[in-house]
This record gives sequence, structure tokens and C-alpha cells, in this order.
Amino acid sequence: NYDDENIRNYKFKHKVVSFAIDCEDADYRAVNIKQKMDWLSCDIVEKATGNSAEIKVKIVGEHNIYNILAAYVLGKVLGLSDSELKEDFLINLKKLLRKRLKQKNSQGTDIPAGGFLWADRRTEKRRN
Repeated sequence: NYDDENIRNYKFKHKVVSFAIDCEDADYRAVNIKQKMDWLSCDIVEKATGNSAEIKVKIVGEHNIYNILAAYVLGKVLGLSDSELKEDFLINLKKLLRKRLKQKNSQGTDIPAGGFLWADRRTEKRRN
């Protein structure tokens, strides 16, 4: 999350794919954020190409834009297409990401999904 100055200025030893709402230096940004009743929508713009994808999710609270950005960017890093990411975003994303992670792992490929793996470890700690 490049809106966090500490993260933005940290010297990571690996490739970082960043996202933000306000920071224009991020690789992906959410713009045109709108909450209409129980639907949250935004356009996610990729800095390198200028391409954008409109995402609409049935969820309340603009703070969830960061969750949407993180999930969308992880999907892009794992090679999912915009059409895969946009179709039933919340319902299918978890299934698509798991499928892609299994494919990458079975090929012996390093999985550049540190945030995803960190979230799994955090969940495991809560269960214990």
C-alpha cells in the first residue's frame, strides 16, 4: 500500500508491485471511487500501460478499496486476465487465486505473493 509512507520508503530486497488510492507513484491506483447503496465501484489503473478496469463489488465501506486493490493486484501478478478478475469479483477471485497458486507451485515456480502468504500465516496464528 503505497499510500503508507513507511511502506513506500522501505528498501525491499525483492520486486514490489504497489497499489494506492492517493499515491501517483504506485503501480496500480484506484480512481473514480463510488459507493452507491451497498455497491462499491472504482476504476483500477495500471501505471505502466494506462489500462484501466472497472470493478464493482457488493460491499459497504470505501475502506474496502484497499482490499479490492490488494486482491486485484495479486491476481494480476499471478497472471489472471482482467475478464477473469472482473467476473464475479468476490465470488470467484479466491477460487481463481487458489487455482493459479497451485499451478505455479506445481511447476516449481516461486510465488511472488508475500502478502497472500503472510495473511495465511496470520490466520494460522489466530487458530492456534
